Amino acid sequence: MNFTRYVGDVETIFEFRPPTQEPTLVSFSNLDTVLTLGASQRELLRELNSYANGREFTVLLRDNGGGAVWLEPEGQIWLGLYLPSSSGFLAQDYRSELIHLGEYARVALAGVGLGDLEVVVGPDDTLVGKSVCFAGRSYGEITTYGRKILGISLRRTRSWKIYHLMIPVFERQHKVVAALRHIEVPVPNQINWTALETEVRNLGDLEVVVRRSEEALILSFSQVSI
Repeated sequence: MNFTRYVGDVETIFEFRPPTQEPTLVSFSNLDTVLTLGASQRELLRELNSYANGREFTVLLRDNGGGAVWLEPEGQIWLGLYLPSSSGFLAQDYRSELIHLGEYARVALAGVGLGDLEVVVGPDDTLVGKSVCFAGRSYGEITTYGRKILGISLRRTRSWKIYHLMIPVFERQHKVVAALRHIEVPVPNQINWTALETEVRNLGDLEVVVRRSEEALILSFSQVSI
């Protein structure tokens, strides 16, 4: 498994592909603050761009599914796992693939000290994740004490299976809720997600916990059998 770090704006991160057709794990650091929309939210783009005008962020439509996500510099742990589409790894259906990867993440985060971690083995039936990504739960994602702490997505191309995994460092997803409510998109009233800054009270300094969490995830995913 190759490993690299990539620093860039959010748009180039979503467009990133490894230079060689080999399994690659990437740690991403974004330089801009962006509200990203899932591919099915295209109809919201014009109104949200108008809302974002003069504010602290831009709006970007990504090419994978799910709901809106708030991204900012140093605001999340963001990893990408790139596996050649021809690889024999995880030959099951995509649901089993995501759950399998979620188990790797769960073990890593448990080692850091996060408690009551569970891997989601089936999506919720509320569809709230279609509007706000971290409000919903789907295959392979992680909860701690019932609140979503890790989101995971899968995109398949002709050449790659692309898994993006994300853990919020700060609680910023309420900004997604505010933006969507401004343009009168229904959003959940109850917050059922969390961030590392909320969960580290008994674990030590936030910066240290973020570093240890990323290191644990990188180590865990580097051991994925191909």
